[in-house]
Amino acid sequence: MILLLEDEPLIAYALESELQAVAVNVFTVHTCKDALNVLASSSVDAAILDFQIGDEDCTEVAETCEKKKIPYLVTSGYDVDSKELLKPIAWIEKPYKHTQIIGLLREMA
Repeated sequence: MILLLEDEPLIAYALESELQAVAVNVFTVHTCKDALNVLASSSVDAAILDFQIGDEDCTEVAETCEKKKIPYLVTSGYDVDSKELLKPIAWIEKPYKHTQIIGLLREMA
């Protein structure tokens, strides 16, 4: 299962639909708290994390992925100062093409 953390409903829906179209099982959440709950209670193969979720960033979620050895991608429409603190498979700037995300997920499999 792929965990998708995205607070913009249209972006989340579009990416979720594209991933499901290529037979990827996706669980979408819109808050960091929900993402942490999923990571604590479910088997997650990889994660796609929007860096800026409302007023908070996804650093704690990314760190949890790292501790659990779950590969993850980070997306962001902002210039992020703390990029060097996280170790995602890739940083992807918004707007992005869904094919880019799908390609990276295939490389991670």
